[in-house]
Amino acid sequence: LFGEATPIQDQVAFVNQISAITGESNVVMAQVESNTREQAMKSNLPGAVQQAVVRALSSHQKLATQVLKSDRQGMTALVDMVYDLLREGKDIDLDMD
Repeated sequence: LFGEATPIQDQVAFVNQISAITGESNVVMAQVESNTREQAMKSNLPGAVQQAVVRALSSHQKLATQVLKSDRQGMTALVDMVYDLLREGKDIDLDMD
């Protein structure tokens, strides 16, 4: 998603944070849980993910700037990833043990 913009740990933390912030919305969660991916993509999810990126901007400025300005296609990939994380109720875990 981000290439070599920052270390993978930072990228994982960023996506997990976006997922957590987005998951705070009961409306978004209801839409994700009760709709297909295609339906969810037409609802509040994309806007909620974008708002979460803006909120996370201070802690993950470089990644957020890349998604918001440099790589608009990256936003689509991020929304897809957040959908999967929310749907499964999981975070990305780098611990391979």
